[in-house]
Amino acid sequence: MSTLDLKAGYWQVEVAEEDRHKTAFTTPFRTFRFHRMHFGLKNSPTTFQRLMDHFRTGLSDVCVVAYLDDLLVVSDDVASHVRDLRKVFDRLRMFDLKANRDKCIFARNRGRYLSHVISSQGIQTDPEKVAAIVNMRSPSNLKSYVASFKLVVGSGNSFRNFTK
Repeated sequence: MSTLDLKAGYWQVEVAEEDRHKTAFTTPFRTFRFHRMHFGLKNSPTTFQRLMDHFRTGLSDVCVVAYLDDLLVVSDDVASHVRDLRKVFDRLRMFDLKANRDKCIFARNRGRYLSHVISSQGIQTDPEKVAAIVNMRSPSNLKSYVASFKLVVGSGNSFRNFTK
């Protein structure tokens, strides 16, 4: 398996000329508008995921999972994996998407992807994520209580398939 991270994911997506006015903001000096999709737009995650779903079209013979800017490529053997990675890289070039070399991890038997550990034994929770929740300090005020609550609820969603 290999994991790839797309460099500055949203910034790689060009905003259509006719939609740029929707991203405008004004300062005392002038008005600016984005030419690239930015993180603050309400529909940025949906738009980016739609792009990644389109990216995966035509890769039916390659086991590639794409969640926003995180890609996972899984193959049965080394030769297949090299072939599959070539297809993914060709597709990245076709879509003019760049991977972050420093965050890509290639050809491992075990690795982390979206708060999970994936190996030939299957998918497990990431022990570091579980330990962070178990060792979390008790909230000392309302603000930290709300933050802790959101963290636990969000983590619970990630770990729902592993709880009884």
